Amino acid sequence: MNTAQLKLSGNMQKDAKAFNQAIIDAAKVSIPRGYRKNYKPYWTPALEKLHKDLGLLKDKLIQEPSDSNTIAYNRAQAIFKREKLKQCRENWQKTTDSLNMDKEDLFNNSWRTGCVPEVWKEAHIIPIHKNGKSKTDPISYRPISLISCVGKLLEKIINKRLVYHLETNGIIPPTQSGFRKNKTTEDQLTYFVQSIENAFQEQKSMLSVFFDLSKAFDTVWKDGLRLKLLQSNIQGTMYKWISNFLHNRTARVKLDGKYYSKQVIMKEGVPQGSAISPTLFLVYINDITSAITPYVKHTLHADDFAIWSTAEYATTAKVRVQATVDKVFKWSQDWGLTINLNKTVTTKFSLKIKERDVTLTMNGQPLPTEDTPTFLGITLDKRLTWKPHIQKINQKAICRSQIMKKLSGTKWGANSKILRQVYQGYMIHQTSHGICITCLEYSSNIQPHIPFQDSESESQDSPWSHQINANQRTTQTSRNGHS
Repeated sequence: MNTAQLKLSGNMQKDAKAFNQAIIDAAKVSIPRGYRKNYKPYWTPALEKLHKDLGLLKDKLIQEPSDSNTIAYNRAQAIFKREKLKQCRENWQKTTDSLNMDKEDLFNNSWRTGCVPEVWKEAHIIPIHKNGKSKTDPISYRPISLISCVGKLLEKIINKRLVYHLETNGIIPPTQSGFRKNKTTEDQLTYFVQSIENAFQEQKSMLSVFFDLSKAFDTVWKDGLRLKLLQSNIQGTMYKWISNFLHNRTARVKLDGKYYSKQVIMKEGVPQGSAISPTLFLVYINDITSAITPYVKHTLHADDFAIWSTAEYATTAKVRVQATVDKVFKWSQDWGLTINLNKTVTTKFSLKIKERDVTLTMNGQPLPTEDTPTFLGITLDKRLTWKPHIQKINQKAICRSQIMKKLSGTKWGANSKILRQVYQGYMIHQTSHGICITCLEYSSNIQPHIPFQDSESESQDSPWSHQINANQRTTQTSRNGHS
């Protein structure tokens, strides 16, 4: 077994490049390449036997379709994949085992000196075209930033220390749920919706504003972030390393393996694709809560920011919320973030039939009023009936179910495992978001879901139904076998 060899020189920049090259050389040895199709370094006699047995079971399943043959094939396939992954992992570990000490020395040197190698600061931007957009317009492309995986590994280590400092000292407020352990969007949604319910029970009105920050991550003022790090008592080696991490970062567009742009220095923003960038952004946006005035509540999920106030009269709530809107706008100007006035909307939640509408302004411009705003993936309405949200989810579910049907078939369709993965990731994820809130509503509002469910279960003899049921039986049998 060939192992990667590396000798560090003590020069941070040269050592980082040499380490990257050693990883590439190790990958060429341990990972099969396209021009060496028959070369599989991880292949063992045990894998060869499992592969042959899997082929025999597959042929038997095709010739004699049955539940027992399906279960046997699925079990053999799972065992083969598990063993193959194990061998791949062990082979890679043996090949790169000699680099572990070099990696540790490289990381320690970077941490002690507070210096991040230039090769770790370079980003390759891969433009992904947005469907239905003009290919000649740069705005029609979504930039995907790829940075050094070795550098990201050190970022994760340092980020863990940074998060520990922020959490143990209570620097990040409890109203912030973005990029935090054991916190989700549903925490904020529950808090927000409960405030609406409380207002309805007290026969009051609730006036809210949903802010939209334009390109928040890309427009972070780096010197301002450094100041906020110091204000958060992040000093010494940690501050020095993060400050150098932000300094002189570069990027260039890469397409089809070739560079199509000159290297440019990213003067503003936290780097995309970085492991520590989300935490740095939380530090930067943390003091936006200082703009909250009395009798106004707020919720924050990364850069998704909402404020509201409850009062007996909407005009009273307007005075309170307007004061906060003015302070938030001033805060955004002070720290270089842009609030999109066209996408920042206001909504009045109330059960009152006769009540005068109110208008909020920002920078002298009236904010748009939206009766059905979307917040954290949930469509709300001013009387909180959930009908617009459920109708939208039902329409998406029906469209996606049609795609699922196209993937099913006894002869040409995808196997049960693929169908189940697609169903869970493509269907369940979409329809179950926020269900802990919407499931508490009246059955009359949930009714639109029923036709969709019936349409999927009306034919128990469909190929899709057979394969999903077979997969469920396989899973249940496997669980019983391990119990």
